[in-house]
Amino acid sequence: VYLRAKARNTSSFRLIEGRARLFVGDDSVGETTLPTLIPGGEATFWLGGDARIEAKRVLVSKESKEQGVFGKSDVRTEKWRIDLVSAAPGAARVEVSDRIPVSRNEQITVEVKDLSQPLSTDAAYLKNERVRGVLAWVVALPGIGKDGKPTERSLSWTVIVSHPAEVEVGTAEY
Repeated sequence: VYLRAKARNTSSFRLIEGRARLFVGDDSVGETTLPTLIPGGEATFWLGGDARIEAKRVLVSKESKEQGVFGKSDVRTEKWRIDLVSAAPGAARVEVSDRIPVSRNEQITVEVKDLSQPLSTDAAYLKNERVRGVLAWVVALPGIGKDGKPTERSLSWTVIVSHPAEVEVGTAEY
């Protein structure tokens, strides 16, 4: 899990590319190279890992079988889960990403089913990343509980890859 910040140049001056120290309140959180920013321009900064929030990807199950009576198809079903654990003092907006195969062969189909939470509806994501097999969620993750214990949340989904039995499939094909 990585911290990301967005900043906007609210001054009436052009900011010139160069080294900058980043602060959150009075706390220095590191250095970065500031891009040239025109007034109103925005930049994204990566602030390193956040040890207070953990994400773990788990393959819950994997099954391969042959289906069909007259035309046989090979079907592989994988159930996945991402477990999120937060020991942060407050709530966080977490963007979670994963990947699924993308077929370059029209005889190979890839479906995503049983999503525990809907995928992001961001227009740029749907246009640019979803078509490349990126799954993205925006999750409201509560902070540490009143009992002092970390909070947990999970995302889950199923990926089904199927193709005619006579079609040979290698990982480079999808």
